[in-house]
Amino acid sequence: MVEPRELTSLKERTVPIVKEAGAYLRERFIMLREGASLQVEEKGTSDFVTEVDRYVEEFVVSRLEKLTPGVEVVAEETHCHWGEGSVPPTCWILDPLDGTRNFIRGYARFVVSLALRIEGEMVMGIIYDPMTADLFHGVKSEGAWHNDRPLVLSSAPDPSRWTVSLGMPFKAVKCVEGFIGLYRALFTKGTAIRHTGSAALDLAYTAAGIFDGTLGLAMAPWDVAAGLILVEEAGGRTVFLEDHPLLLSCSLVAGSEEFFSFIEKDQGLSKVARCLKQVY
Repeated sequence: MVEPRELTSLKERTVPIVKEAGAYLRERFIMLREGASLQVEEKGTSDFVTEVDRYVEEFVVSRLEKLTPGVEVVAEETHCHWGEGSVPPTCWILDPLDGTRNFIRGYARFVVSLALRIEGEMVMGIIYDPMTADLFHGVKSEGAWHNDRPLVLSSAPDPSRWTVSLGMPFKAVKCVEGFIGLYRALFTKGTAIRHTGSAALDLAYTAAGIFDGTLGLAMAPWDVAAGLILVEEAGGRTVFLEDHPLLLSCSLVAGSEEFFSFIEKDQGLSKVARCLKQVY
C-alpha cells in the first residue's frame, strides 16, 4: 500500500488536472447559456451524454496516464467497460461530468469527480465544482478538506433540523415504493429533502456538513467513489446496500451517526435494500 504522505503528494499533482477539466466545463456551460449548441445523446431512458463529457474524459485520462503510467482509469463514457463488471483493485475512477442533465438544462450544479483505489481500498477523492470553485479533497488517514478548511460532518441530533439528499435514477424505478417510504419517514419528521442532481456533490456536501446524510440508489462507481472517501475521512459512515459494491450498480448511504440511527430503525431502507438485491 502506498504511504499516506505519498498519496498526499500525488493528490497535489492531480488537483490541477481536475481544476483544468473543470475550467473547460465552466467555459462550455457559459457558452451554452449564451446560446451555443451542444451535441447530446440519450444512452437510455433519462440517461444522457454530451460531447463535453467525452472531451473532459479523454483529457483527464490522458493526463492521468502520464502521471501514473500503468494505472488503469475507469470512467463513465468510453472507458467504462472492464472485466466482469467489477472495478479493478487498483485504478482511477473518473466521472468527467457528474450532473450531465443539469449541465444540459443550464442548471449550475455539476462537478468533476475523481477517486483512486489501490489494492481494493479507496484512498483518494477529489470533487471539484467549477461554477463555485469549491474543491473537496481528501486522502485516507490524512483527512479531507473543503478548499483549505477541514471537512466537518454535521452533528445535528434531530431530524427536524436535518437536510438530507435522496437520489434515485429512473433505472431504479422498480424500487420506488421503498424509496417513497423512506422519503415519507424523513419528511414527516421535518427533514428538508434536497437533491442536487449530482451524486458526487451530494456526498461532498454530506462530508462538509451541509447535508446530514445522503442516499443514492443504483449509482455507478464513478458517481460515488470520490465522495465515499471524503465522508469517511470527515468521520461519517458509508454503507452499500448491495452485497457486492462497486459494480455497474451500487447504492450508497452516507452520513452522520444520528442519520444512520434514524434510517436503520425505519423499514423503508430495509425494503429498498431487499428490492435492490432482487433487481441488480
